[in-house]
Amino acid sequence: MIEDKTERAKGINNRLKKLYPVPVFELDYTTPFELLVASLLAAQNRDTTINKITPNVFRKYQGPADYVAVENEELEQDIHLSGFGRRMDYSRYIPRLENDSGRGRDRTNPCYDRG
Repeated sequence: MIEDKTERAKGINNRLKKLYPVPVFELDYTTPFELLVASLLAAQNRDTTINKITPNVFRKYQGPADYVAVENEELEQDIHLSGFGRRMDYSRYIPRLENDSGRGRDRTNPCYDRG
């Protein structure tokens, strides 16, 4: 049964690759980590709104260490237009994403090479 699901998923993936050989992202980013952060923010708002916020955010926070170093209140202020409230510890959550983002991923995926 698992094999059937795996084969079905592979077939779906192959069809999608034929339909969309070059994925198009509406979010603006220059690195895989920026795409990850923008995607997280976009879960709460429209991509166009996130694209207005992220240039300043990405200038200020250039990597996971910058998100860890900042106080939560400051980060919340920087991203409040995204629709996120005081629901999570951003400075701990975002860097964790970076640690997990490369595991088991195909680094030849076009989204890793955009920029």
